[in-house]
Amino acid sequence: MKTLAYVFILYFTCWLNIGNSQVTEIYICDSTSSQCVINKVARISLHVGNLEEVNPLIQIDWGDGTTSEINNLTLPSNYATYCNFIHNYEFEGTYSVIATVVSNVNSQTLNSDAVPFINSDGNCGRLNSYAYQVSTCDNTFNPFYHFNGVFDLTDINGITQTYLQNLSGVNINNSPYTLSLNENWLLQNNLIQTSEDLIISNFDQNGYSEPENTVLTVATLSLNTEPDFSNHMAFGYAYANEEFAQIYFSFLNHSCSNYNDVRVKLTFDSILTPSLFGLLNPILNNNELSFDVLSLTNDWIGVNFFMPGSTEFGRILYFNCTLEDINGVEIITTNNSVDFQVIVINSFDPNNKLVNKAENINPTEQEELIYTINFQNEGNADALKVVIKDTLSDNLDLSTFEVIRTKHNVVTSVNPITREVKFTFNDIYLAPKDLNEEGSKGYVVYKIKEKVNLPINSEIKNTAYIYFDFNPVIVTNTTLNRNTLLSVNELSSNEMFSLYPNPVSNLLQINSKEKVKMMTIYSADGVKLAESNANHVDVSKLVNGVYFVEVLSESSNKKEKIVIQH
Repeated sequence: MKTLAYVFILYFTCWLNIGNSQVTEIYICDSTSSQCVINKVARISLHVGNLEEVNPLIQIDWGDGTTSEINNLTLPSNYATYCNFIHNYEFEGTYSVIATVVSNVNSQTLNSDAVPFINSDGNCGRLNSYAYQVSTCDNTFNPFYHFNGVFDLTDINGITQTYLQNLSGVNINNSPYTLSLNENWLLQNNLIQTSEDLIISNFDQNGYSEPENTVLTVATLSLNTEPDFSNHMAFGYAYANEEFAQIYFSFLNHSCSNYNDVRVKLTFDSILTPSLFGLLNPILNNNELSFDVLSLTNDWIGVNFFMPGSTEFGRILYFNCTLEDINGVEIITTNNSVDFQVIVINSFDPNNKLVNKAENINPTEQEELIYTINFQNEGNADALKVVIKDTLSDNLDLSTFEVIRTKHNVVTSVNPITREVKFTFNDIYLAPKDLNEEGSKGYVVYKIKEKVNLPINSEIKNTAYIYFDFNPVIVTNTTLNRNTLLSVNELSSNEMFSLYPNPVSNLLQINSKEKVKMMTIYSADGVKLAESNANHVDVSKLVNGVYFVEVLSESSNKKEKIVIQH
């Protein structure tokens, strides 16, 4: 049986399966606007070669014993097009769908890759759920504290599903649903739910709940009235060809009754020169910058730097940011300091993916990786919609995924089965680069931890795919992190030095690209414990624990964390 329903449209969105003659490319994809409908829409994209095609045969095998075809189109030479076919599956299931085109010029036949089409009856609902902290003091919303909460979803029949942040396969016929935070999770985390339970009655054409991002709020059970603030997070960018770097910090105030006055002390790489514009009471002393933040609440703070355009690609810039209470009354200071790194990029691709860690990361720790995906509209008209798809490595802990910053409003969804994260920027109206350089750019920043106890030399690779409206996909670079401890002969090309062994019990050694002037070891609270002007230092008399090593070389002053374990 054949069905002939189709829609013919100029231009196309994606390519695959490249041939070598008249019909050069063919690709099929499921472009059904709704995963919750019976009619499935298949889009066949193809590209014609140097000769005009008159009435080529375009056919689709739906995988259920039926086919559809069309053979009355005239396609100019060197022409890109797509056509849509509509099909009604009788039964639920997964069907393998293949498209075929037969050239009318030379009878060449080209088949697409097989693509699975999933036909479901109602079990197509999706939820993306978030728990945000509000202040116990005044119930104000804190956008910096996002929990990977555990949620309970109860259907109209009283049946409850418990899930972590994202849920798919929800039967939309069992709505309305009631969404709440799991009581055991609240109890374990000393939290209470401060918002009302959400009632979800509708799902959109794509199966997403309305609203798509379901948000509940929580608060701590105890009131904190003592001065307490923290350095929550830091990340940045460094583009040598633009001679520019930018660092962002997230500062949090945990106290109900005190809005602290804070002094920020920032130690940075010696090749950088900070801009003091917009900073309060800035003091610059060599490679240490301090400035004040008065009445700290919960703030993002940015600091700009200038850097030489000749800075080598892949160089790691080391930073430390520490907060001090100007009034000197804060008691808890263990969360006031953060060390972080920024990797220098030299040839700037406006659509790229960055990670905050060097290629080699410590396998003895569960590292947290901060990824930034940058995108820019290089077309000649506004981009109305931007979609980024990012499949997370199997070596990353999906439960720790968290979006921490975006330039534009975004809808985020995570598929726990495929591990694909989808960032959708609807109605973004991103200006073209030629009309507005800054207005043509966007970004999304997220963090995620690696899985615990990964084996030595396990790799974490990530690539992002960026879609501007109906244009072909833009594939970013692939980031790479590897769990490994470098030996004396293993210095990564983008690292200035390596400390080994780590953990260390007796003699700590350094392998450096530059002459080491001084190597100093500090305790976690900043007390100097040992130093050496050689390429090694004896740590045998220090107790087990975490320490910081400051390495002063000919051109830089950097810090690294080590573990002493006897």
